[in-house]
Amino acid sequence: MREYWSSWRRRIGAVKQDRAGSVAMEYALVGSLISVAIIGALSATGTGVADKWNAFANSILSQLR
Repeated sequence: MREYWSSWRRRIGAVKQDRAGSVAMEYALVGSLISVAIIGALSATGTGVADKWNAFANSILSQLR
């Protein structure tokens, strides 16, 4: 049983010391936060812009009739 726990301690220690993937993980988190911010900003302004374009199109269509 002691051998089992010591092998787990070695594995956990190796994971703690391995820093190779931490930079990639940080970049992935930053990229995902930026994409969430962009999606939020576009969805907030998207409906207002779409309404303005629809009003513009309707005014042109009403002038053509």
